[in-house]
Amino acid sequence: MKTRITQADVARAAGVHNTTVSLALRNSHLLPSSTRARIRAIAQRMGYAPDPALTALAAYRFARRPHRQPSTLAFISTREAGRDEREQPWLQLYLAGARRRAAELGFALEHVDCDWPEGTRPAWPRELEQREITGVILASWPAGADLEKIDWSRLSVVGLGAFPPVPALNHVAVDYAGVVNLAIHRIRAARYRRVGLVLSRWWNEIAGQSWSKMFYARQACLPVSERLPVLHLGPLSPALSVEREAEDALHDVRDFVRWFRAYRPDVVVGLTQGIQDHFARLGLRVPDDVAFADLLADRAPPGTAGVRQHGERAGELAVEILSGQMQRNEMGLPRIATITSVTGSWVEGQSLPHLDQPEEERLMSATGMDADLVA
Repeated sequence: MKTRITQADVARAAGVHNTTVSLALRNSHLLPSSTRARIRAIAQRMGYAPDPALTALAAYRFARRPHRQPSTLAFISTREAGRDEREQPWLQLYLAGARRRAAELGFALEHVDCDWPEGTRPAWPRELEQREITGVILASWPAGADLEKIDWSRLSVVGLGAFPPVPALNHVAVDYAGVVNLAIHRIRAARYRRVGLVLSRWWNEIAGQSWSKMFYARQACLPVSERLPVLHLGPLSPALSVEREAEDALHDVRDFVRWFRAYRPDVVVGLTQGIQDHFARLGLRVPDDVAFADLLADRAPPGTAGVRQHGERAGELAVEILSGQMQRNEMGLPRIATITSVTGSWVEGQSLPHLDQPEEERLMSATGMDADLVA
C-alpha cells in the first residue's frame, strides 16, 4: 500500500518548518512569492495531496467557531446618473442573498455604492486596502468602466451578475439564456403561438445578448408566420441625465406602439416595469387582449406568470465562493476563470392563462392519429 506523503515529508525535503509548508500550500502572503512557489513545486514533485477528511474537518471547524471580530466583505455596486435602486431590482435580490449568507458564515458585509465615472480609476480599491478588506463581491459597474485599471493582486474577488469578458474573474450569474428558454417552453406549452420579446438594449448587451440569441434560436424552429422580431428599447447604455432619460422613454413608447400594431403578438415576454405602461397607453388589458410573462418574476405583482431568476441564491453563492477563495488565500486574477450559473424556475399566473386545446388536436391525442388525417 502506497504511503501518503505528508506536510512533514515536504518540510524535510524543503528544509523548512511544517508551519512554513502549511502557509505555502495555503498560498499565504505572509511568505514571499518565491518561497511559496518553491515549496509548492517540491510538494507537487513528491506527489503531495491534502487529506480530504482533514480538509473537510478544518472547514467545518472554521465555519463553527465564533467570530468575535468578523471579517468584512465588500459588496461593490455603482448607480448610474438618474437611476435609483428601484430601477435595479436584481441588485437588491443579489444583496439580500449575500447579506444572509455572509451572516451565516460569520462575515460582516458592507454595501459600497460608489461613483465610478467613465474612463477613471475607481477609488474603492484604495479605500478597502486602507481598511484591510480583501474580500470583494463586484456586483455592478458603469458603462465604459475599465476593470483592467484595478490592481487585483491584493484582493479576493467574485463577480456577480452579467460580467464583461475582460478581465476574467470567477463570477456567479443567472442563466439568462436558460431563463428565456424556459419562458418560451412554458408559453408554447400553454398553446400560445405568436410570442413577442421586449428587451432593454442595455440589459441584453451586458448579458452578451444571451436573451435575444436564445429567443431567435427558438424562433428558428417555428413556422415563418409565428416568428416575431425582438423589440429592443432604450439606448445601449443608461441615460446620463434626466432629460435624456425622458427623451429615451418617449422613443420607447413610439417603438412599442409601432411594433405591437405591426406584429400583433399573442403574448409579450419582458419585464413588468415599463411594459405595463405601454399596455395602458394602447388600452390593452392583460390577459384579455394580450397575455404577459415576466422575465423577473421574483419582484412581479401577484398573479404574474414568468420566470423567477433567484437572484438571492446568486448572492448566496457569490459569498460561498468568495469565502472559499479567502480560506485558500487566492488573490488576484484566476489562472482560469469559472462561471457558476443559477437556473430559473417557472411561476404560473393569471397573466398567462392556458388556452383551450383545438378540437382536432384533442381528437388526435385521444386516438393517436395524425392531425391532418383527422382534419
